[in-house]
Amino acid sequence: MPFYPPPATSPTFGHLLRSFALGGPDDDLLTAQDLQQACRRHRVDFADQPGALWTPALTLWAFLCQCASAAKTCSTAVARALAWRLGLGQPPCSVNTGAYCKARAKLPEPFLRELCTTLGGRLEDQSPEDWRWRGRRVQVIDGTVCSAADTDENQAAYPQRENLPGGVGFPLLRIVALFSLATGACLDAVFGPYAGRGAGETSLARLLLARLAAGDLLLGDRVFATYWLIAGVLQRQADAVFRLHAHRKRDGSSRSSRLERSLGRDDNLVTWARPRRPDWMDEPSYDAMPERLRVRILWRRLQVPGFRTREVEIVTTLLDAEAYPAAEVVALYRRRWAAALDLRALKQGMKMEHLWCKTPAMLRKEVWGHLLAYNLVRAAQARAARACGALPRRLSFAQARELLEQMGVLLAFAGGAFRAGVVRALEQALGSCRLADRPDRVEPRVVKRRPKPYPRMQEPRAVFKARVAKAG
Repeated sequence: MPFYPPPATSPTFGHLLRSFALGGPDDDLLTAQDLQQACRRHRVDFADQPGALWTPALTLWAFLCQCASAAKTCSTAVARALAWRLGLGQPPCSVNTGAYCKARAKLPEPFLRELCTTLGGRLEDQSPEDWRWRGRRVQVIDGTVCSAADTDENQAAYPQRENLPGGVGFPLLRIVALFSLATGACLDAVFGPYAGRGAGETSLARLLLARLAAGDLLLGDRVFATYWLIAGVLQRQADAVFRLHAHRKRDGSSRSSRLERSLGRDDNLVTWARPRRPDWMDEPSYDAMPERLRVRILWRRLQVPGFRTREVEIVTTLLDAEAYPAAEVVALYRRRWAAALDLRALKQGMKMEHLWCKTPAMLRKEVWGHLLAYNLVRAAQARAARACGALPRRLSFAQARELLEQMGVLLAFAGGAFRAGVVRALEQALGSCRLADRPDRVEPRVVKRRPKPYPRMQEPRAVFKARVAKAG
């Protein structure tokens, strides 16, 4: 067939990018040269001898396909690699998963993180003005928790809930991530245990403030509306839009704040006084914080049937009421839900809710593998959105992931004019996967399907199996 390559073509990073509809002659989002330079920086040089099977290119491709697919087993990843090698004219490989798992463990975590953040940053930088809010880059911050394989190593690094006896719960990994409001790409993420000192969402969020550039706007829920986070955002010459924390008063009547003046109905300019130094902050950092913060607090009553929130209170550093009308700021805050949808796409669409690796180091690599695969899908969506004149947020991520999974091998093998036609067909298909306009859609958090009537396991699996075998 005309799209098959010459025999005995070794897997390359170019094949990897082409399988995700990237790697074209004018494509600068992520190139084979970027991957090769990242390999040199992080010393990813395993299997460099002639005829080696699990090269970095093949290992990374199999890992990303494993993360992007709903089928998470290593045997499925090896089966894909077998099909890929045969399509490239290579001899067949063993379907034993041991060699693949060892090669995957050699991919450094900083290597995967660099590829993910590079691709996400370039997607954000190249987004057109009409994709942004009033021409400004908006980054949405949100957090979630994933469970992990119940091993002693994972329990030591990411313990389960304290109120559960040993062997009943699972290790819990907390993730706080930054997403682009324009493209949906993940810009960066940090991980930590579910509980403990410095493990809260606000503590992890402070580590992400370095990703903000001058003129950016950070959007988040009320948990992030602290004095220290807002001050940190202002130090980066950026702005913030958060939901007001439940302990703050919108009229400035608390001890730590005062009302400066009213900017209109349901809109106040308030000054916050610097709180006392918390235990986690040292004296030089505390002295560097401003003694006063001028913030704007506005609120609106929402008359939406079925919604839990009847009134929303927002704190922002956008102090100019004429340049930033209250109605537009409220509408922007309501788009904060996009980050929850992005996390849902990762945890449910890409099955990242439970992580399967057995060690903490591999757990973090597994998360970065999912985030990189997620950004590759978002990159394909962004290209399709440009081609069809739509917004990336209006295209279905689930359908885009499925299309790329089914067409990945064809995209990797096709060449010349034939591949150009395949890419155009893919872009048209992605552009047709439009999301319905369903404002204020109500999604009750209930479950209709009943669970199976089995008793719950209340002890470690090995102990339970030994006891059952002894009793039998």
